[in-house]
Amino acid sequence: MTKGVSMSIPEIIGKSVCGPKHIEAGDTCQDNWNGDAAEEYLLTCVADGLGSSDKSAVGSELAVNAVVSRFQDWVAEFDGKIATISEETIEELYGELYSTARTSLINRAESEENSLDEYHTTLSIVLATPDWYAAG
Repeated sequence: MTKGVSMSIPEIIGKSVCGPKHIEAGDTCQDNWNGDAAEEYLLTCVADGLGSSDKSAVGSELAVNAVVSRFQDWVAEFDGKIATISEETIEELYGELYSTARTSLINRAESEENSLDEYHTTLSIVLATPDWYAAG
């Protein structure tokens, strides 16, 4: 990168689309995504709610929002350049992000007196910097 030239913050564009079988069955879209971007990073996460779980759309939304919120808190607490963090720190961060997402599902299930199984979802997270990216 040339000194004095700043990177622009990328715009994150995404869309969740309800599949034809869900439309035929009258189901709502159970997929969600969210992200955050700054000059030195781009975070995106995607969750695919399990169709056989009654509240999987809620679960997928809770998961992606919890990840982005916790990541933003982590960035605010972090002292340094994200691009220079170690692989060990990335692994710890990912563990924390996934744990935060799971805790948000557990808390919702308990507060609504539901089974955690009703909120089942997959969750994928990608964090990219100008120098590396991590996926999980």
